[in-house]
Amino acid sequence: FPHVETEDQLESMEAVYNDLASHRPMDRLICGDVGFGKTEVALRAAFLTAMAGYQVVVLVPTTILCRQHYQTFVERLKGFGLKVAQLSRMVSARQQKQTLEEIKKGTVNILISTHVLFSPKTIFLHHGDPDARAWYSESLAGNSAKIIDPEPLKTYES
Repeated sequence: FPHVETEDQLESMEAVYNDLASHRPMDRLICGDVGFGKTEVALRAAFLTAMAGYQVVVLVPTTILCRQHYQTFVERLKGFGLKVAQLSRMVSARQQKQTLEEIKKGTVNILISTHVLFSPKTIFLHHGDPDARAWYSESLAGNSAKIIDPEPLKTYES
């Protein structure tokens, strides 16, 4: 990765990596001012998770941030064989439909999305945590995306 990490980023990334290795649902919030490297921490966590065979969602609050993160993830992860997609109101209906089909098939590894993600049309294939799956279904009752049981997942070794 092209950036030199700050001390806070290194500390945050270590905590996130430990969470990912713990096989427990992660309950962590990374916060900081604009330009302090939160996206870098998220990108690296998403990369590791996608390389382990899971689908990753990066939920963003605005369409502009969705497009920016999408471009950043595509550029930074090219050459790793990962499919990055985006969903927001700025994506055409035709492209949204195609992306939703690709998510359902499991061919999208990382999705950058606004709240459009919470459509009942969204179905994920590779989601490995039953507790998160239950939370997802209960917390968004009636409007939630669906998650179907994953196939056996491959592991990533560096």
